[in-house]
Amino acid sequence: MRTDVCLSGDRLALRMRELAKALNLSVRSVWALTKAGVIPHVRVGGSILYPVDSIRQWLQQQAKGQQETAQAVQSANPASVR
Repeated sequence: MRTDVCLSGDRLALRMRELAKALNLSVRSVWALTKAGVIPHVRVGGSILYPVDSIRQWLQQQAKGQQETAQAVQSANPASVR
């Protein structure tokens, strides 16, 4: 079994435990995000898979959203930045 799990390489998709390890999240957290439809996933038969390319894009969107939120807070409250 592979112990090195990351979002690079030639793999097309990860299983839930692999994604949890790669993102440093609990399996329970990944399941909650999956169940809520927040994190991209596909069901193949009885398995849930997380396409690596979709996860990369999702992470970039999350990071961009956080940066935009931080900038908006700074713009609305310039005195608190000092």
